[in-house]
Amino acid sequence: MISSHQLGEVARMVDDVGVLSKGKMQYQGTIEGLASEEETLEDAFLRLTSSEGAR
Repeated sequence: MISSHQLGEVARMVDDVGVLSKGKMQYQGTIEGLASEEETLEDAFLRLTSSEGAR
């Protein structure tokens, strides 16, 4: 298990990821499933962890 905000580095090292925000799991799955083709990993992270996106 690793913890990092360096998403490009994480993408090169892992197959599956989890995104935690405010103590809740916002995403758990493949790195490919985290972001759409039109969205960067950073954009997906911000979408999941923003006040509006976080469940």
